[in-house]
Amino acid sequence: MSRKPPVRVLLLGALILGVMLWSRVDRPLGEGPEIPAVVANDTAAGAVFGGIEGADPKRPQPTAHGPKTPSAGADDREWRILLRDLEALCAGVEQAGDPSRVRTLLGRMAQRLESVPAPEAVKAIREVLKSGRDAETRLLFEVGEGGWLCGWPSYRCWLLDSLSRIDPDAAATEALGILSTRGNADEWSLAIRDFARVRQEAADRVFLKSKVRELLSEPRWQQEQSAGWLEAFDVVVHLRAADLTRELAGLAGMRENRPASHAASLALDRLVQAAPADVLGRFLNEPGLLNGPFRASCFARADVRDPVQRGILERYMLSESSDPEERARFFGLFPNAHFAVSRNLLTPAAVVKEGEQMAQDRAALAVVNEWLGSGRFESVRPGLESVRQRLEGFLRAVDR
Repeated sequence: MSRKPPVRVLLLGALILGVMLWSRVDRPLGEGPEIPAVVANDTAAGAVFGGIEGADPKRPQPTAHGPKTPSAGADDREWRILLRDLEALCAGVEQAGDPSRVRTLLGRMAQRLESVPAPEAVKAIREVLKSGRDAETRLLFEVGEGGWLCGWPSYRCWLLDSLSRIDPDAAATEALGILSTRGNADEWSLAIRDFARVRQEAADRVFLKSKVRELLSEPRWQQEQSAGWLEAFDVVVHLRAADLTRELAGLAGMRENRPASHAASLALDRLVQAAPADVLGRFLNEPGLLNGPFRASCFARADVRDPVQRGILERYMLSESSDPEERARFFGLFPNAHFAVSRNLLTPAAVVKEGEQMAQDRAALAVVNEWLGSGRFESVRPGLESVRQRLEGFLRAVDR
């Protein structure tokens, strides 16, 4: 009777303030004045537009509001009252000494915003953003379910996140203004997210790639290494932008800048999974882009069931661009089934379907046997023999 292989999961801890896990299928490898609010209950702090537990994680949908247009006879008095309260909230956040108090204040205003017509909320939020007013929240930039934030380092970040929940199109329009100047990296991260969610024409993608290049190459942001800047690397994966591998590879190689190096390496690994043939083809043609061990782990992700990936892998194994350490790393990993599980601004977490890894292992074993019998791969025969032995052991355990 066959049995499913055990699943081994290794907790790596928080990466870029998001929960990260390496999972492997059967393998070794941050009190002010009171704010007018509809809710006088501190539990509102956990309901900031659903950014905390219990939120609707779906991507961008306008939140449930009152009537979409003001009631008959209404003038602009209501939104001006809301604007006054949003300005008072900024002062309250600035004076609050406790992050939990900040969450309470933001939570109350979140429910207030949900209770008014969306156009009024959008108009008031955009007016505050236009004023440039801001306050530190003493909260950390943290991505929650569905790419919404559950931690906002500044009041403006909270406003941008709120605007996106209420009206994604208005948020995408606001993003254009933010992306026109290199101001705050965390705001850029949210602007890129909001633009990418709504604007998806070919010209929009070209514009977005140009802004991602600016974000990755800005020296000031490279030095600041804000969490929002690091989280924005996910946009490259969302776009499946193989033409941005050189920029990410440059950051991955900055060993003196460990957060950026780690985040860029993770983004590259996930990009290989999203667009393997395009990315691996670039790595093959530009062997100096990555260091040997990391380069090996990327090529070990190739799926030999795809003829294009198989051809790239054969050329890689027969090339003279890899040193013994890189070759040993490759043969020790192939086929590489490590997966990073994280909450991201745009892309969903990787999910391996039941049985998929075993199917890839069986296909890899068949191709390895073919390679060993062809006579073409004598220079790497010891490595291929070790792969065959390892895969046969895995599959025997499954078939018992």
